Amino acid sequence: ILYLIMLIKPAAASVKYPSIGIAGAGIGGLTAANALLHKPYLVDRVSLYEQAPHFIPTAGAGFGLSPNGQICLSSIGIDGYRSLVHPFDRVKRMTKEGTSVKQESNVCQQLRERHGFGVAGCLRVDLVDLLADHLDQQQPQNSTPVHYSHTLSRITSHQDKVELEFANGHEDVVDLV
Repeated sequence: ILYLIMLIKPAAASVKYPSIGIAGAGIGGLTAANALLHKPYLVDRVSLYEQAPHFIPTAGAGFGLSPNGQICLSSIGIDGYRSLVHPFDRVKRMTKEGTSVKQESNVCQQLRERHGFGVAGCLRVDLVDLLADHLDQQQPQNSTPVHYSHTLSRITSHQDKVELEFANGHEDVVDLV
């Protein structure tokens, strides 16, 4: 058995994991990067490029999270979302005049009680911050998780690589985009 392990170990060490380039550091890009880095044996490197000069917290407002969305965040190790979300059955609805609207249905409450996950929402800025912070924790030291001010200007596909060119002159070569 020891001889067999010795034969297998060098082969496993020679496996090359793909490098991934992700265009866009919004909720989708940040979630994809976190999911890929959650299983470190899946990828060699994840590069996340954003055209904005920095994270702009005023972009967007509320964000709804279905039970499946919450389960997905939990499955990639992002449990901190629980402190950000507010179940819709506990949120007060208001008219434009500022008076409270009575909830007519308890479907959202029943869903939450039955499955442990209900339909909930949070502020987009809080979710982006959480995803970016989690990504920072997963990245190797001295590695920048998000490259801001990188507007993708050209993608050139080669047989086994993809060349990315950006308006600021930066270039990168990855296996998958």
